[in-house]
Amino acid sequence: MLPASQCNRLISSHLTAALLAAFVALPGSCPAAALKIMPLGDSNTSGPTWARGTYRLQLWKDFGSDINRIEFVGSTGYPLPAELGSKRHEGHSGFTIAAAPIGYGNITDNIATWLGPTMNPDIILMMIGTNDINYQYRVDEAPARLDHLISLISDLGTGLKPSAYLVVASLPPINDTTNNFRSTPTDYSANARVNAFNATLPGIVADHFARGERVYFADINAALTVADIADGLHLTAAGYDKIGNAFYNAILALPVPEPSTFFVALIAIAFSCLTRIPRICRLRS
Repeated sequence: MLPASQCNRLISSHLTAALLAAFVALPGSCPAAALKIMPLGDSNTSGPTWARGTYRLQLWKDFGSDINRIEFVGSTGYPLPAELGSKRHEGHSGFTIAAAPIGYGNITDNIATWLGPTMNPDIILMMIGTNDINYQYRVDEAPARLDHLISLISDLGTGLKPSAYLVVASLPPINDTTNNFRSTPTDYSANARVNAFNATLPGIVADHFARGERVYFADINAALTVADIADGLHLTAAGYDKIGNAFYNAILALPVPEPSTFFVALIAIAFSCLTRIPRICRLRS
């Protein structure tokens, strides 16, 4: 066996090497800060009165309710629910994809302000189009409007935030039976329009991804049924939880280093190296 002093020096040198190896093996040279996530959309992002946190509450919980792992960003927020520790977002009730003679505003005309020079989210979760589809505003052109909005955000040359990961979500179902916001008294086809719109999204996202843009698709509609819809357009609390979980899984699939994984990998690599030290001490005796 090596003398204790030599073995201690060997342990010290291998520990240093292990830690350096961990830093080299992982993206970046220091632990990542909390992921800055911008929830972007309409009232299904901001929240009805019975579910102020919408899917954001469950997503917060999925990240361990830990401000060191996730921070929601945006120009607006609501003080409830208290258990949601990060409340900012860009959810705007009644908003459409682009300018329209319906609703209360639109995302396209405001996105440059919301994604200004001082706003730098790591991830943007975009779920928009329900009002366009429900109120039948040029439904056939809605995919093109969304395509243009994606370009405004993610185009590599002219986009506002091409370095952010943009997750484009399919729309939740519309419950035609309980819809309190139907476009006409006889309109019971809104959910069929949602399905047709959603069917165009994977292709739109794939086109942007093929250009090298950081654009990804999350099929949140697949996690839901019309039973998750409370009043026709807005979800039950359980429905929002399902969206939160779907977005969480979509985020985990992104090539983004999630903060806590750095420490897990660091410990794992260091431990792997350190377990070899007793054997090395014996071999060198």
